[in-house]
Amino acid sequence: MGKDTILCIGNMAIDHKITQDEHEVLVGGAAYRVCLGLMLFGQSVKLISAIGKESLWEDILSVLSKNKVDTTEICVFDSSIQFITTYDASSNISHFSCENIHLADELVRFSLGLDLKEDKFIHICPFEASKQSELILKANASGKIVSSMIHYSSLVDGARNLYLDILPHLDFLFLNEEEAKFLAGSENDWHQNGKYLSRFLRQILFITLAENGSAAFMSGELICHCPPISLNITNTLGAGDCFVGGALSGYLLSMNPLQCLKMGSLSSMLALTGRDHNTFIRFLDFEKAFYDK
Repeated sequence: MGKDTILCIGNMAIDHKITQDEHEVLVGGAAYRVCLGLMLFGQSVKLISAIGKESLWEDILSVLSKNKVDTTEICVFDSSIQFITTYDASSNISHFSCENIHLADELVRFSLGLDLKEDKFIHICPFEASKQSELILKANASGKIVSSMIHYSSLVDGARNLYLDILPHLDFLFLNEEEAKFLAGSENDWHQNGKYLSRFLRQILFITLAENGSAAFMSGELICHCPPISLNITNTLGAGDCFVGGALSGYLLSMNPLQCLKMGSLSSMLALTGRDHNTFIRFLDFEKAFYDK
């Protein structure tokens, strides 16, 4: 892979999306969806992740490889990590759990044993807070540009201080409004929380704001705000992860922060307006799309 390759470390998983009406089984995991956003804009990615032996991964790995994703460091276990997300009648998350979470620990141990000096940009997806902190410190010690994000399942007692301690080792951090409130330890609005948290980072804090769009902060100041796009939203699962991939693509293409926000929004649109990951995969499987005409 070339010098502009981004190294992405994180979970790939089988998502169970449970609502009052149905139980959908989807391909998911933050690393997978961040890669989708990066692939959308043609970025080269080296993916460090783990999957099971389920047949659904065969087509996914094929599409990843066609889109400049190096999958040679993906570990294969007997079964995949399983995320179970339950939604209430208002489409809010009412419960989240994980099966085979020990595989995430195995992935962290594997990643910590790798030499991270080859790639100049490293993005670390959510893990348990102490393990994610270890990965960020290792990536930072390699002298690379380091980006990360957190996950609503990590908003637990004890995690906040671990994340705050790691902020000065990050160039970029991606949060949503609730995650920003958690890290700031404040019920202030996104503007105040963004200004506070961005003072600790080396470069830019990106916050997604649902119906209010997204914003970027640097050195304690709001530097730009991207208004929302009017959409017929059919799915929210994974949209934030896809946003991350799109915004990182903007940075890798030397775009300014507002353009990065716009690219993140464009990337998340495919997740928000499609019922499942197949919307993205059909778009990215250019060979199949060509021959299906």
